Amino acid sequence: MPFKKFFFVIIVLAFSYSMIFSVDIGIRASPEVIFHEVITTENEDGDLKVAPGFCLNADINLFNIVAVGPTFNFFWISKNTTKTDYNAQLLDFGVSASAFYFPLSRLHLRGGVAGGAYTYSSAITNTSDLKENINYYNTWYKCFAEAGFLINPSLSVLAGASLYNHTMDSSIIKQYSPVGFRLGATLAIQYTFNTVKSDSITVVLVQNEPVFPLFAQIYKKNSFGTLTIYNEETAEIRNVSVSFRAGDYTASEMLCGTTDIIKKHKSIDLPFYADFSEEVLNFSEDGKILGEIVVTYELLGEKKTS
Repeated sequence: MPFKKFFFVIIVLAFSYSMIFSVDIGIRASPEVIFHEVITTENEDGDLKVAPGFCLNADINLFNIVAVGPTFNFFWISKNTTKTDYNAQLLDFGVSASAFYFPLSRLHLRGGVAGGAYTYSSAITNTSDLKENINYYNTWYKCFAEAGFLINPSLSVLAGASLYNHTMDSSIIKQYSPVGFRLGATLAIQYTFNTVKSDSITVVLVQNEPVFPLFAQIYKKNSFGTLTIYNEETAEIRNVSVSFRAGDYTASEMLCGTTDIIKKHKSIDLPFYADFSEEVLNFSEDGKILGEIVVTYELLGEKKTS
């Protein structure tokens, strides 16, 4: 007996954001010290000294492997450190570029380079025994490596080491300031946020064929579409479970699939199943209902639902 085909389009609601415009930005603030050699009139070979400082930089995460952004460093060079009668300040401006890797969900390793321009401000006693202010400008660069621990999706603590070089062409400045290559050490706190304020799981449904209400029960075991789950959280997600429900039009929340892990900025495909109720028989041709994909997962030990 011939029958009329009925089908409907399922509209999937997923709390998500656009991956195209979603960018992670990290703001980092840290105290830092540099171990440097200072040439003085007492010791022309140089004395090993320590200069405390403060660093501030921003990282823009690109492709979850590379980060670029501006950086700012300030170092205080004490007159006791340089054996002069005047303090000095070293101010760096520049950009940094780095590559990073997550060997574990809470641990990241990073290595990179930075560079730019700096200004050195201090004073000297001239030949007339008078104070003479000096300001010196040149370039700087450094290489650095660090390890970071993710406390929660937004907050990290980091420890690292670096190798600095501030170019010095002035023989006068060299008497009172760091010269050559110097080692640096830092302990930092980083706050990371996303440019799109939304949940960080995106679900995309591709429906392979129309759904026929008369055969609604077959969709419990026969997939009629593909669900793509994108992870845009700040770390890998674990114990992921994906299911579908549509209010009174489904008899139960139907499990579509599970997976142990989805790495950050990665995706998986799952079959699309549904446990439809008899309510779907009340739909006419081209009818539409609202459905919802429910994604539950663990992020750094915290259970979440999207």
